[in-house]
Amino acid sequence: MVGRAFLGFLAVSASQASTILDELLGAFKSEEGLLFRATKDFSNFTQWPESASALRWDLPPALYVVKAETEVTGFVLQPKMQVECAYPVNGNSAFRKDAKGQKDLCGHTDNPAAGREATNMSGDCSFASPKDYAQAYFNIPQLHLLGFDGFWNLNWATCHFGKAQEALEAQKALWQLATKLPPATTAQQWLRNASKVGFALTAFNEIVVAPVHSADVRAVFWAHSGPFRDPSPSDWKACMLAEFLKSNNTWPVIEVADVILERPTANCEIKFDASHLGYW
Repeated sequence: MVGRAFLGFLAVSASQASTILDELLGAFKSEEGLLFRATKDFSNFTQWPESASALRWDLPPALYVVKAETEVTGFVLQPKMQVECAYPVNGNSAFRKDAKGQKDLCGHTDNPAAGREATNMSGDCSFASPKDYAQAYFNIPQLHLLGFDGFWNLNWATCHFGKAQEALEAQKALWQLATKLPPATTAQQWLRNASKVGFALTAFNEIVVAPVHSADVRAVFWAHSGPFRDPSPSDWKACMLAEFLKSNNTWPVIEVADVILERPTANCEIKFDASHLGYW
């Protein structure tokens, strides 16, 4: 055990554990961030690109969850992992296709329910600066459904960048802009608009990486909201990870605390620093 960040290090010495943590923190503090791939299946690797999220010291420490949960497990990817494309927010990539109509996580939105404007805005980003992205997508586009007020259709509409660093800078610029009210919008309307699950602002980003293989994994992780703690019987994902580790000790295990799992966030004033990785 090394510091509070670790559930346990298996088959490695304390010095090796410290070296690995320093390596991960180096990526966390880098421009590209540290990549986390959420999963509860640690033995199933595919030939297809996968979605991950990058944690970086100056951005919300957020990871994707399917529904409101208090924990998530998965892979910490090697810092040199190949990036296919990068979205500043959730890009609903499962519903994107290429020009030939084939599934492509880095393609255009292909869902009639998304609306034509969102479809046209999706695809490759071509902005000169992160601020240009933020201005282009700030409460835009609006999706209007019969009988409902318009709402921010960001997830379907967002374009993607070619590098993680570009997407993270755009994410930062959008969050900075989101602290202000859009024109002709009340605070209540903005809160509803900015937090609409599946459509608007998400605290996590989406980084599409090349197919993940065993050699691309640096560690496995257990992340949760709240401070560092021991797993409890109700932490079923931690229990599944423990079962896996009984027969496989290939990777070290890290704990990541104070992670935002709400969508988009229940704590916009959280302190973003290296303490989220148990390092101080």
